[in-house]
Amino acid sequence: MKKTALALSSCVLLVACESTPTIKDGKPGTWPAGLEQEEVMERMIETATPGLEHAKLADMVGDWDVAVRYRWRAHNTWQTGTGTSKIKSVLDGRYVVEEINLDTGDVPYHGFQIYGFDNIEKRYFQIWMDSLSTWPTATWGDWDAKDDKGTLVLSGRIKDIISPEGRPFRQTRRWDGKDKLITQIYDTIGGTEKLVLEMVKTRRKSQTQ
Repeated sequence: MKKTALALSSCVLLVACESTPTIKDGKPGTWPAGLEQEEVMERMIETATPGLEHAKLADMVGDWDVAVRYRWRAHNTWQTGTGTSKIKSVLDGRYVVEEINLDTGDVPYHGFQIYGFDNIEKRYFQIWMDSLSTWPTATWGDWDAKDDKGTLVLSGRIKDIISPEGRPFRQTRRWDGKDKLITQIYDTIGGTEKLVLEMVKTRRKSQTQ
C-alpha cells in the first residue's frame, strides 16, 4: 500500500503533526505521545493491511443456493423459502460483501451485508441491511475457540417496532465442509434466547472442486 493513499484518508492527523509533533497528554484525538509522523504512518499501514483473518472470510466468496427456515416468534410454525446468495471480496480483500435474494412465498426479500475484521479492535464484525427495514444491524465477535469445524459467533442488538430501543441477539455462521455454510440467528424473546432463523447455503456445483 502506498503511503500517499493513506495520507489522503488521514489528512487530519497529518495537519496535527505539523503543529504538534509530540503531544504528551494522551487525550483522545491528539497525536500519540513520543511518535513522529513516519512511525505513525507505519502503524497506519499495518492496521490497514488485510491479514489471515481477512483471508479466512474470503473463503465465503462465491455463488450459493440458499434454503431458509424462519419463524417470527418462538411458538410460531416454521416457514421455509429458497433463494440465492452472491458473495464477493471488495477493497483489495479488506471486506466481504454478500447479496441475498429470497423467495418465501410472501413479498420478495433482499438482504445486503458486509463482513470484515477490524485490525484495531481485533474483532470480526458484520453489518446487515435488508428490504424490510431502513436501519442497519451490526454484530461483533470471533471464531468459537471450542469448535474445530469453524463457527463465527457474532452478537449485537436488533431493533424493530417491538423493541425500538433494541434487544440482544446472536448469530452463528459455521462451515459444514468447504461448500456448505449454515447461519443461525437467535433472538431474545421474553428474556430467553430462541432460534428464529436458519439459513443453509450450498456452493454452486460449477464452483466446487
